[in-house]
Amino acid sequence: MFAKYNHEKTKTIYYDFINNHANVELSYLRKDIIHSWQRCNSAPIDPFKSKFSFPAEFADLDSFTKREWDYDRFVVNNKLALEFYDFLISIHAAIYYTDLNLNIIRSYGDSNLLKRLAKLNWDIGTNLCEENIGTNAAALSFQTKKLEVVVGAEHYCKILHPYVTASCPFNSSYWVIIANHSKFSPFLSKYIELYTSYLSYRNQAEENKLALAISPLYTEDKLNPKAKILINEIGKIIDVSKRGLRFFNLPPNSFKNKYLKTLIPDLEPALRCLSSNDIHHLDLKVQNVPMHVYCQSVRNNESNIYGMVITLESKEPLNHKTRSTYHFSDLIGVSPRFMRIKKMAERASVNSSNVLIYGESGTGKELFAQAIHNSSERKQGPFISINCAVLPKELIASELFGYAEGAFTGARKGGAPGKFELAQGGTLFLDEIAEMPIDMQSALLRVLEERRITRLGDDKLIELDVRIISATNKNLSEAIANKTFRLDLYYRLNVIPLELIPLRERSEDIPLLIEYYVNLYNEQFQTNISGFTPDALAMLKEYNWPGNVRELRNIVERGINLCFSDYITVEDLPTEVAEYTFNRENLSINHSNNTVFQEYKKKIAEMNQIKDSLAKCNGNKVKAAHLMGLSRSKFYRKLKEYNLVEK
Repeated sequence: MFAKYNHEKTKTIYYDFINNHANVELSYLRKDIIHSWQRCNSAPIDPFKSKFSFPAEFADLDSFTKREWDYDRFVVNNKLALEFYDFLISIHAAIYYTDLNLNIIRSYGDSNLLKRLAKLNWDIGTNLCEENIGTNAAALSFQTKKLEVVVGAEHYCKILHPYVTASCPFNSSYWVIIANHSKFSPFLSKYIELYTSYLSYRNQAEENKLALAISPLYTEDKLNPKAKILINEIGKIIDVSKRGLRFFNLPPNSFKNKYLKTLIPDLEPALRCLSSNDIHHLDLKVQNVPMHVYCQSVRNNESNIYGMVITLESKEPLNHKTRSTYHFSDLIGVSPRFMRIKKMAERASVNSSNVLIYGESGTGKELFAQAIHNSSERKQGPFISINCAVLPKELIASELFGYAEGAFTGARKGGAPGKFELAQGGTLFLDEIAEMPIDMQSALLRVLEERRITRLGDDKLIELDVRIISATNKNLSEAIANKTFRLDLYYRLNVIPLELIPLRERSEDIPLLIEYYVNLYNEQFQTNISGFTPDALAMLKEYNWPGNVRELRNIVERGINLCFSDYITVEDLPTEVAEYTFNRENLSINHSNNTVFQEYKKKIAEMNQIKDSLAKCNGNKVKAAHLMGLSRSKFYRKLKEYNLVEK
């Protein structure tokens, strides 16, 4: 790819372009270089600047180097990295790490070269974007998300002509290598590419090995559950237990490639325990909750520390600490029926009467329950949630009422409180109440009548001050007729009924919900998607939404992950959405013979195959084309046809 580079010829073209760019033949150059030169010329950028701009906000270098990045431990302790650095020093090269915005945060390599570049303001804190540095490998790699190499006079700024720059993304950063261009050969770029791929593979393998090695320490005890966090030797989070996700209100996989001290700064003191294999005990306040924190380092066969398990335990088990984070302002909708239900819920929040919320799966029953709690006089108290459908029958009594020490085999020392005790002064949310076993319904009814409980294996009465909010997606009238739900319990729970509306009956709220979730996932995934195209939005408004708002949220998240342009298109939607639309518009048509529909499904399948191929080949279009058995030209036509060309 770069073998034809001729320094003298490229330099001649460069000066011709700078002096008279409108009449210069550029076809000798690579397209990426031509486009970059043209952008630099239009900006305009001074090609003969003697130094690069040093951003004012990074003038305090000591502060800048203390940001969340912690590559020093990774670099010093990684044998592969050290071997690579030895190679770079041998050719008098240097390597720079940048953050995702191309700000330099670390540098290693030949000391003389580092000093020479620092005099040009190419140093920690400098931004390597095209607007500041001109054409360079980091700026190109930022656009293409793959390895890029810029040689000698291909750089737009003349002060970089003596050098070759190479850059590629790695984890949550970019690597930028710079050396004298006389040291460049096509083998250098291939070496960098292979090394990066191998190191990524090794890092993933180490994480998998770590997760497997600590699995006995990481196993959750159903009777005594705790929040657990697994980190590697540099403090990056590898996994969070289900209890931990609930306690910290983290969506699944949202912690990937995040550092502990960034995501959960309250736990930063635990990082000091990485230097020892002993179990350390810390008393910390985590999210305003006093915690006992246990830190156990894990060593490999060579006795090197390569991870740590952090276990958090409060005076009350963490799975009982459910935070109510939603308020009425978070319940999105303007349809008259939705607003009427919301108004009823707001009125219900002023007292402590029991509330029974009806609604299909995904309509937001728990969100309404939390909003009621947070608007009530009990908002300073706990909001405790329990799903009656997922608890084993033999555990539901101990979960609700707690147990005394020695009540059964495996009962922990001192016993444990149940959900009712933990909800004292607050709200207990009983989700999927129709799934509660009939014998437990009798016990629940007695508690609601007497307002007191007794722990299993104990005879001490505990007075209760708890509000009950229940929810179900079942028809309780049918359950009562089938004798699977007690009529007297129904009367006790159904003091204030709230029937939530399915999304298909409030289509005017769909654009508002889409806008909310697009903004949410843009912030979470660091993307900049503008929304859905008019055709896609119209299709979503026609859809019947069996999964309601939960399904809409899933579709938005999927669209943002698959979208290659500014807007999520019809092609980015799940096939079932298109199938439903065709069924609506062509009720009398046999769709197995519907040519239009079959062609659409074929295109969707082909587009998904292209995306999968690109993902398997790390974005390499030539390899992806070969994997699909297509010529390069045909593959590129397909990319353009499906709007999969990255911008």
